[in-house]
Amino acid sequence: MIAGHHLVFGVYGFWLPNDPRGSYSDFVGSIDLYLAGGAATKINDRHSVANRPHDHADRRNTKKSMQRAPVRLRALV
Repeated sequence: MIAGHHLVFGVYGFWLPNDPRGSYSDFVGSIDLYLAGGAATKINDRHSVANRPHDHADRRNTKKSMQRAPVRLRALV
């Protein structure tokens, strides 16, 4: 009898590589994304920087240059 299942998988990043709050990227692989948002903003902090202020409108405009739509994960309950 199977009592339950557990599935763990990683997903790519939380921010674009050129997000002003930083990322772990040191290279922006898409020329369109680079032109829209600038160079990569690598950080070395060991703590979350998610609360750092940033320009939401600029980030939304940069996301428009992505080649594919973001994947949205949701629970299947």
